[in-house]
Amino acid sequence: MGKVTSSTLIALLVLAGLSSCRAEEAPVSVVSLRESLSDLEDAARPWSPDAYLANAELPIHYGSPGPWLVSAGFNSTTEQFQSLLVFLREDGTVDTEIIPHTVPVVQVVPIVWRLVLSDCLDPWVGQTTEIDAITGEVISRKMHSPPAP
Repeated sequence: MGKVTSSTLIALLVLAGLSSCRAEEAPVSVVSLRESLSDLEDAARPWSPDAYLANAELPIHYGSPGPWLVSAGFNSTTEQFQSLLVFLREDGTVDTEIIPHTVPVVQVVPIVWRLVLSDCLDPWVGQTTEIDAITGEVISRKMHSPPAP
């Protein structure tokens, strides 16, 4: 790569990073897991009455709908070779997909959310908060600052 080309590439990457931090971008939305949890659990119960939430993904939507609002993984102590994915769609419908496993499913403790807030211009500055996913109780909160020079 020539000197001009690599300089141009670096400048474009810097501009792309800066533009991702602009406040006037499309509105950001994330669905509430707390509000959606009962619908997700209701969809998992026919698969296994003791289904429990093992993980969830709540994509951040930047002004346009995505393929789903929530994707949730459920395990069961009685279904050792299966797990279940539940998708809550934008139109309110719920889809499920049974995932077969060749080895026994690892049972997990109730999930804890880790919320990381950071300054996109200085990722060393921020806050990490751990939250009990079921009760919403804050378990811990840590502030981060730049390392000393």
